[in-house]
Amino acid sequence: MSKNVYENAVSRGMGILPMSRRAILARPRTTKSTGETPVGRTGRMPVPRFHTRSKRVFVVTATVRNEKDFGVFAAQAARLKRFGRVEMGLHSLSGKTFSDIPEGGSPWHEYTACLSAMRKFFDDPKVSPFVDRPHVRRNRRLLSACAKVVKRLRLGSAFTVHVPFFMSEEFFRRHPRLRGPRVDHPRRSRQEAWAMCLDMPESQDILANMVRQLARAAPDLGTLTIMTNDAGSGMCWNDWLYSGPNGPVHCRNVGAGPRVARIVQAIDRGMGRKLDIHLIGNFSQQERDAIPLYQDDRFYLHRGGGEKHIVQVGAFMDNPVLGIVNPLEILKAMERWNDPEVRKVLINFSTNYSRGHNKPDATLKVIEILEAFLAAPACGTLERLKLLRRLCEGWVGASSAAALLEALVAMDEALAYRQAVLGRFSANYLGVSLRYITRPLVAIPENLAPAEESYFLPHVFNVRQSEARSDYLDLHGGRLTAGTVSEAAPSPRIRELDRLCSLLRDAAEQLGRLGSRGDAGFFARMGVSLRIYACIMRSIGNFYSVQVIRDRNKARFAGAEQIPGKVASWTGDNDLQMLNEFMREELDNTAELIDILQSGGMSQVQVAPTAEQEDTFLLGPDLIAQLKKKRHIMRRHWKDAERYLATPHK
Repeated sequence: MSKNVYENAVSRGMGILPMSRRAILARPRTTKSTGETPVGRTGRMPVPRFHTRSKRVFVVTATVRNEKDFGVFAAQAARLKRFGRVEMGLHSLSGKTFSDIPEGGSPWHEYTACLSAMRKFFDDPKVSPFVDRPHVRRNRRLLSACAKVVKRLRLGSAFTVHVPFFMSEEFFRRHPRLRGPRVDHPRRSRQEAWAMCLDMPESQDILANMVRQLARAAPDLGTLTIMTNDAGSGMCWNDWLYSGPNGPVHCRNVGAGPRVARIVQAIDRGMGRKLDIHLIGNFSQQERDAIPLYQDDRFYLHRGGGEKHIVQVGAFMDNPVLGIVNPLEILKAMERWNDPEVRKVLINFSTNYSRGHNKPDATLKVIEILEAFLAAPACGTLERLKLLRRLCEGWVGASSAAALLEALVAMDEALAYRQAVLGRFSANYLGVSLRYITRPLVAIPENLAPAEESYFLPHVFNVRQSEARSDYLDLHGGRLTAGTVSEAAPSPRIRELDRLCSLLRDAAEQLGRLGSRGDAGFFARMGVSLRIYACIMRSIGNFYSVQVIRDRNKARFAGAEQIPGKVASWTGDNDLQMLNEFMREELDNTAELIDILQSGGMSQVQVAPTAEQEDTFLLGPDLIAQLKKKRHIMRRHWKDAERYLATPHK
């Protein structure tokens, strides 16, 4: 690039970082992996670190819908001020962005509807005509109210936002030059979605203008987290865009490093000062290598595990189950506190995809665990257990401390076992977004009448209704595999799941035997949550096994009904016996879950506040009624498979 072309690009707002002319004209080394030319005095990757502060920073996120709930979490977080700066996330929406969901629904749009974006909070002359303005005003009122709580408690603030988020088609009809990449997931969306191209100076001006309003609304903002290439947002030509790298021709050859740098530059311009910026998103390894080369030491790129500069903790969360806290996991994560490279502790109290927040009694336990550790850091297994034992004494008294410690260790082992062996068996993705929890498990779901599937089928995460109906293992357009079971095996039972459910129930039983002293009631409720979780895991296993049997009998179920041979048979068709076994387990499992929920367990699950707000990732408020309907429909269709597979004839 010639000198004049380069300087003109900088003057138009397309430069990488503000710097002297001499630095602009310097020729640093190109990166080996990408061939891009980084800007700086050397071509080596700087060590990412945050601004030097006298104290470390705790960033607390809790998705709320009102000021009162925010105040509860902010007051809890304020207890950590003696250990460092505390920043509360101010990016909660007042409610779901219904205007983003196209007519007829779209699973991918449902997924993004509760996520934060600049256009959901702030105005711009080019953007405002194409957004739900009452929704924006409600979000701004909530932000302002929460900012006042932060000021009253003398906390700092943080903000998480998806950049660049998708815009309406009407916006791009008015401003076609600003159309950037397609950002939706083609297999999960019924309507394509496009974001602005942030390589365009006009788009950068829009972003800077909105950030300027954020700076006024949150003058004590310390951390801005940007999420991209997922969940409604995406940058031009990035490798991880779900529909493939795409964007306008004019920016095709702009690398990920310069592109991110321009976004950061626009943010700096809007803020009028520099923030700590966290970038979270899907990037290829080449992009991850290139991006930090264009940034200074207040920028941090999350690399998806093995993070050097942050610690992440919180209550256990797998929607819809609430109220589970794993002290051992938190204490183990916090052992890195003494590492001088660690600058921030990210504390998450939100539920999956910003649908809500965990229970305040659970989040308070997280704060208590952090306080105990920070007051006297304990490293290593023995010291960790000693600290937990002291916490247990404070929670339930000396006489029950040992029993609580054993229960918490048992729970930690159960949750670690699930993650290690059955990591894809998520309550959020399978139990809720595939509706295993509430849909009937039947041998031939194609036989269900429209009225029998109307309460669950619209909420199954699938753009093809036929697949949502007939393939229990269609996971958002992919295929769920257990990883431990061969589909050709005689029995598709997942023995590891049997063990997991046993571990969860054992831990729940121990938590329920702690008496009534101190916080024993909290741990009894946590035991209820574990029992609910075990029921959901059991449902996942039952649906998995039934679909394996369905797959190998697909041709028979699609053909004519069969009259079984008139000969003696002790077992009949073995697949029919197994179908009946798994369906009976699910029938009993559903009855157990109904009993738990009717006995107070509803307080331990997340459901939509109204029937209208039930969606792909949020169960309905009539959960118990739906479970009873599930049980009734299963009984109604109990004999469906007998028309095709022979029963015993003894």
